[in-house]
Amino acid sequence: MKKQIRTRQRIRQTLLLGSLLLFPVTMNYFSPYIVIDGAARGILTASLLVFGVQFISALFFGRLFCGWVCPAGALQDAT
Repeated sequence: MKKQIRTRQRIRQTLLLGSLLLFPVTMNYFSPYIVIDGAARGILTASLLVFGVQFISALFFGRLFCGWVCPAGALQDAT
């Protein structure tokens, strides 16, 4: 049982570290400014799709995104 927990935590920490290291590349997908700017121009942005997926997944899976993939979650775990 403890080995399963350690393995799951190692996978979680690896995903969090990867998302933290990729944050400079993916930060535009987490920008609400881009959603507003795209809406003002009549464009559906990928940032809006990311926020939509986060919202829908939060309804079904709770805090899964923040605990497993969010770059800010990695910073929180590090501190």
